[in-house]
Amino acid sequence: MEALTHFDMDLVGKVVEEEQRLNAMEVEIDVECCNSIARRQPTASDLRRLMDFSKGVIRGMGRRA
Repeated sequence: MEALTHFDMDLVGKVVEEEQRLNAMEVEIDVECCNSIARRQPTASDLRRLMDFSKGVIRGMGRRA
């Protein structure tokens, strides 16, 4: 918000770069989750735990950005 309220284009650029980095990390996490599901054939409760974990990690990264 600071970047937009102060019209700081350098900061806007940093925010965009960080967003792209986080998006790439999210894709990587999703791929690893899919690989884990394919290799281990988890139960339904394991699947819920895995998906909750992956989304929690992504949300945490986004808050720190």
